[in-house]
Amino acid sequence: MRTLELCLSCVRRNSVLTAVLLHFLRVNAQMCNLDKQKTAQGRKTLAPIVRTMTRQITIFLTLVLFASCSDDKKADIPQTTIPIKTNNIKTNSRMDTINTDKFWSLVDNAVKFSNGDNALKEKYLTTELEKLSLDEIKNFEIAFRKCVIDADDFKVMAAQKIIEDYVSDDTYLYFRCWLIGHGKTVYTETLKNPDYLATIANKGDECEWEGVMYVATNAYSKKSGKEEDETFPRDIAIGM
Repeated sequence: MRTLELCLSCVRRNSVLTAVLLHFLRVNAQMCNLDKQKTAQGRKTLAPIVRTMTRQITIFLTLVLFASCSDDKKADIPQTTIPIKTNNIKTNSRMDTINTDKFWSLVDNAVKFSNGDNALKEKYLTTELEKLSLDEIKNFEIAFRKCVIDADDFKVMAAQKIIEDYVSDDTYLYFRCWLIGHGKTVYTETLKNPDYLATIANKGDECEWEGVMYVATNAYSKKSGKEEDETFPRDIAIGM
């Protein structure tokens, strides 16, 4: 009786199983009616087949019903959420809080000083950074890295592909450095709409500026009198 109640409960909760069971019952009734219409010899032949099929289908449906009940019970069990440890996952939460105003002030002045010459930009930035404290030089590098990360967008990459007809990991990095090297206005407008680059670049131009990646390191080395190690701006910024 308990088994029957369980099966009926599952059937009530599962419309698909209900339809399958009703269909089976209808087919079984039709086969029984057909059996009654046969001759005595025919009934002897057909009856064993019907009984065998009935037993097999009944067993199958019973198993399906129990499986359905089991799934329903599992669904009722509260799921335990296993917390994911993130201690070893680096995020840019600290980087997001970095103020870039001082950084852009230096870059914009370098753009004015250089008249588009990257070598002069590097010279200007290195000289100006040497006048700052070691911590301020580190902050410049951190702000630079933040701007490089913020410019990492598939639309910016697509713009590079259109202009230079080639993209790789290195050239994409140097392209974003080149973008930064045009100053804050060009940078921010490009991030809003990369089509803005059509106003400052032509197809086929080489839009790269690798040298800006080393100005903070060079200034820090001259200021501190040390060779580059893990205390230098580059390592500090990468570690954030």
